[in-house]
Amino acid sequence: MIPRLQKILSTNGYVVSCMTDQGKIDIDFKDFITQRLEKGNVYEYLLLPENFNLIKCNGRTLYWEGLATAVNLDGSKVKADFELDPIVLYELGIRQKRLVNV
Repeated sequence: MIPRLQKILSTNGYVVSCMTDQGKIDIDFKDFITQRLEKGNVYEYLLLPENFNLIKCNGRTLYWEGLATAVNLDGSKVKADFELDPIVLYELGIRQKRLVNV
């Protein structure tokens, strides 16, 4: 079962420590961001520490408020939150062996 994120405990560089319903998980986003980096995309913005540190938790996943752009059916654009899939977060934490039961 995938842990449900409850809150962010701390950030240190690109490492985010979160409390889940199954324990603490530390996720290092540095490689995740640099592997997806392209000129002008959202990851370029997140590579700057002052932007990365605006990360939030909504009790389900991690996100950055208003970072993405969504296109409505009529073609108009609106700001949207940039959320990471909880499965991606879980896999990153497990792959990095950073899931710790408390």
